[in-house]
Amino acid sequence: MTMRRSKAISSSVAGGAVVAALVIGLLIGGLVLGPVVAPAPAVPARTITQTITQIVATTVTQAVTIPGPTVTVTKELLPTPLYKVKIGSIAAYFEALVPVLVALSLGYFEEERLAVDVILFPGGAEVRKAVVAGEVDFGAQGSVHAGIAQNAGVDLKAVLTTFEFSTIDLLVRKELKDKVKTLSDLKGKIIGVTRFGSLTWAMAIKYVAMAGLDPKKDVTIVEVGSDLAAIAAALKTGKIDVFTGWTIVTYTMMKEDIAYPLLNILDPQQHEKYIGSTSTMEAVITAMGKTIKEKPDLVIRVVSAIKKALIYMNTHTPEEVADVILRNRKTAELAGLPRDDLVGMLKLMREGFSKDGSLSKSGWEFGAYNELVKALPAEFKPFSFEQAIEPTFAGIKS
Repeated sequence: MTMRRSKAISSSVAGGAVVAALVIGLLIGGLVLGPVVAPAPAVPARTITQTITQIVATTVTQAVTIPGPTVTVTKELLPTPLYKVKIGSIAAYFEALVPVLVALSLGYFEEERLAVDVILFPGGAEVRKAVVAGEVDFGAQGSVHAGIAQNAGVDLKAVLTTFEFSTIDLLVRKELKDKVKTLSDLKGKIIGVTRFGSLTWAMAIKYVAMAGLDPKKDVTIVEVGSDLAAIAAALKTGKIDVFTGWTIVTYTMMKEDIAYPLLNILDPQQHEKYIGSTSTMEAVITAMGKTIKEKPDLVIRVVSAIKKALIYMNTHTPEEVADVILRNRKTAELAGLPRDDLVGMLKLMREGFSKDGSLSKSGWEFGAYNELVKALPAEFKPFSFEQAIEPTFAGIKS
């Protein structure tokens, strides 16, 4: 939804063309803030009517008495929000968070008549639980959580894609640079994951199996957690040889020269080689089925605002996107990174952001939830694209 932007001026002049031109000129220049005194001789008092046109044909009229002609001015004001919205996300999970921050900073939510509050949680599970409990209206999180919720009998669905690529790479400690160059070189190595049963664990198993290795016999998989300092320490000390990490971990380990990415999974060709698809719908916007059914207008507005942000991001440089986020105090605080690091992250991730927010059937098929289904079939049931995804608002990728 975009606001009609118009400025129409009409006048009926009583008392001379010079007076009319002066008053109209002042009005156009935005200089009339109160009573205007016309040059002598005085003319009979007239009324300026300021007509303020808002979305949905809502019109507010204010009358101000001044000496001079009658002038009608139609000018734009920010519309009154129709909805107050809470969006939950994860600190440093930029795959989902950045498009929301761009939409917030550029005023795209305001254009859709939304007053948005972004609330950060420690992890995706907490975001999922908050959406389900109604503590937030939408989640900006991994698509895996739509499947996890469906598996628990909860109707949580993805309504828009923010990031296409899987971000899970194998980060090898730098001392092994000449020894570990391919997946088959992982034999005998110790691989760290956040925890057993997590997506990092499932992806470690996937990658090891792709090399024809047995995840139970040919490698050792250990839990390290998700704290960056703990991951860095485990790699530096040789407690682990490899960590199965996501974007912020990849960026940090590379920047600090602790580890290197074995797969370069954020390169489009490498992604298709190891994942089998150009999309996994890694990060999405989620909403409860009840919200989708009962408040479709709200969902349309949220999707529209974030779509605009994605288009902006794909037509501007990482530096420009970073500056948009950092110029706004609120979004800068939510991003939590200095400019150099934010630009670095955006450069690393640039190819993976969705071009238009559309949803992909193959993305769901090759996505994170189905990796859990393959790794833990006794715990996770398969769900179809139609069960976990609502494409009505963002569309289906062709």
